[in-house]
Amino acid sequence: MPVSARPQERRWPLELTPGVLRQLDRELLSYFLHRTGSSEVARELRQEVWVAAHGYRGESSLRHYLFAIARRQLASHYRIKRRSLVPLPELRDELDVEHVVLCREVAAAVDRVPEPFRAALRQLLAGRDGSESAAKLGCQEPTLRSRLHRGRQALRAELRAGI
Repeated sequence: MPVSARPQERRWPLELTPGVLRQLDRELLSYFLHRTGSSEVARELRQEVWVAAHGYRGESSLRHYLFAIARRQLASHYRIKRRSLVPLPELRDELDVEHVVLCREVAAAVDRVPEPFRAALRQLLAGRDGSESAAKLGCQEPTLRSRLHRGRQALRAELRAGI
């Protein structure tokens, strides 16, 4: 009976000395600091890269592997940051009368947008993410993105018409 061959485990290269790892760590921190402008965010993203690097199998240079992870972490950071909108009721105490009037004008313009696009815009304004909004509206995420694009165009036209 043949013995099944076990896949050879790849390990981190032995030439990775603590000095090399510290240099890579400094390069990652510099990369994130330059792109975020916040040392706190840069340190958090750097940590996430090292945690994700546990799957390194030596198929490319460690530096290339780490910076590929870093680019994805940075994109994810900005995607999440863009979605984290503060709902309007929490801000109402801090807003002055002009802002409240403007918000009412925007809400009225949203009400004038055609229905499938209006529903998508309301999901966005409620701060829901794409998958949650798509499920609630009974459509797929690409359809939701299309409706949001068209809804924003219609909302822009409504706001310009009201000026």
